Amino acid sequence: MKKWFGKKKLNEQLRIFFSIMITGLMMLMLGIFTFSTIRSSYVESEKQAGSQLDFMDSSYRTWLKSVNDLIVSVEMENAVQKFCRFQATDGIIYQELYSDLAGKLDSYLYVNGDVNFIVVVSGATGKYVFSGNQSMAATKFEQIYEENYAASQKAKVNGTLSIKYGNEYYIKEKHTVTFYQPIYSVTELDEQIGVICMNLNDSMLMDMNDSGNIELCMTDMEGNVLSSTDNELLNISGGLLDFHGQAEGMMNKVGKRYFFKRIQGWNFYVVSIVPLRELYRSNMRVAVLVIIITMSLLAVSLIIMRRMINKSYVPLQKVVAAMDKVSENRLDFRIETADMGEDFKKLGVGYNGMMDDIQQLMAEVVEEQRQTDQIRLNALQSQIQPHFLYNTLDCIHWQACAEEIRKLPNW
Repeated sequence: MKKWFGKKKLNEQLRIFFSIMITGLMMLMLGIFTFSTIRSSYVESEKQAGSQLDFMDSSYRTWLKSVNDLIVSVEMENAVQKFCRFQATDGIIYQELYSDLAGKLDSYLYVNGDVNFIVVVSGATGKYVFSGNQSMAATKFEQIYEENYAASQKAKVNGTLSIKYGNEYYIKEKHTVTFYQPIYSVTELDEQIGVICMNLNDSMLMDMNDSGNIELCMTDMEGNVLSSTDNELLNISGGLLDFHGQAEGMMNKVGKRYFFKRIQGWNFYVVSIVPLRELYRSNMRVAVLVIIITMSLLAVSLIIMRRMINKSYVPLQKVVAAMDKVSENRLDFRIETADMGEDFKKLGVGYNGMMDDIQQLMAEVVEEQRQTDQIRLNALQSQIQPHFLYNTLDCIHWQACAEEIRKLPNW
């Protein structure tokens, strides 16, 4: 404080003080506003991501349920049951069962546009009926089926349906999802008689790929990415996130904010990924605008404050200047009070009156001193005059005496 103020003039001290106060308040307001903006942006992003995840969850559950219902309806077909239970692999009856089942599968294929192919594998003979948009050779079904089925994972919390994401059947052409459902006998309890393999286009996230800079993906329970709007996420080794068994939540990781939610009834998570820079980018635009406005207001406030202090200090400066004149022995200098405020005008009038009184007192003192000196001179003169007469007469007396003595005969 002493270093800042020291022996500075009052107006300079006021300028320093109010500059610090105004700047501090502006910076505090800027900080509060920036924090509130970022906080509200985070809250808004959480709400948006929550709504998006709810929509994804609902959409996926609806889609998965429709696929599951489709597979169940295929499983319950009489043609499927007969083909899977038939023991022979040749003959007229086998050919009729094969043709009947192929026709049924073709009807399911044509009704559902997302289905690429449907295959029913017989548990009794190991033979299968294929119905697809491309030939079985083009999909390399025979070479991939067993390995792909073994790599599939349980899809539903309760049930035997399993799922495998990837492009194994359509290498480098498109990502698909394949469902595998064991076929159980409708007459014998828990008797597995075959497997249904249904391959569909992975179109759910692609339909949501208009979300701007937000990335969407679907993972298994270990966080492994199964499907994503960003193909780079599919190449990540290991789990994308560790959900710690949470049904839903949020976490930050490597400059990104992850919002996740488990699909109810299924062993999958839907994840929304928002780059933090996108949050900061919108906030930075607002922050820059606020900083510009704040700095402008600060500059204007400081200019106005400086002028007001200087204007308010003018009357006091007049008094200080008058005191400087007094120190120069110019007691006749007076303060002009016409343009002063009421309080400083009283100070100026008081100063002028005080100087008038001082001058009058000094004049009186000078007059009294002059009169005192005159009295002393007169007194001295009165003392000097009798002595001078006495001395003169005494000299005359003695001179006369000297003359008489000379006249004596002995002299």
